[in-house]
Amino acid sequence: MPNHSLNRVELVGRITQPELIEFHDNSDSTAGRKIEFRLATRSYVRGRDGKSEVHTSWHNVSVYTERQMQRFTNLGIAKGDLVHLTGHIEYYGDAADRKSQKASIAVSASDLLNVYAAKKRLQTEEPQADTTADASIPDSASAAPAKDIA
Repeated sequence: MPNHSLNRVELVGRITQPELIEFHDNSDSTAGRKIEFRLATRSYVRGRDGKSEVHTSWHNVSVYTERQMQRFTNLGIAKGDLVHLTGHIEYYGDAADRKSQKASIAVSASDLLNVYAAKKRLQTEEPQADTTADASIPDSASAAPAKDIA
């Protein structure tokens, strides 16, 4: 029987705290440079009373590859920007934390797919891209058209 596995996550959410967008240059470390930031995603669930409730999750995201760090910095991504990324989940913490399900979870972004700017600042920088892809993304009505960065 083949032993296949998959660790992949896809997130569409908003950058929540620009002060957490950090560059780390650990030349002594194997990790090297990275960008870290927080991303908020929302889901809607029906409560016991039948009313729709909003659940917000905060994700710690790290970007390690030079190509993706370059994209991130060139776009000037800021608080409130809606981003679409893919990556994988990493668990941090000691063995005791893992057994009790208290390990911290971080997403390592391998590909920053699109940025839907919350501000119109990107509209003046480049011609508008095709906006048909952003119709299904929550809260994109207040965002600028999609800026394709592929």
